[in-house]
Amino acid sequence: TKFVEVSGALLPQEEYPALVAEELYQFLQQYFGSVA
Repeated sequence: TKFVEVSGALLPQEEYPALVAEELYQFLQQYFGSVA
């Protein structure tokens, strides 16, 4: 949740959903990819 909150503070409200979703998706893929 902290990752999303920090990103939300840095991005305009209109750009928040799409950009954060994409970056968070890539972040989670890298995270779970390294764990697996």
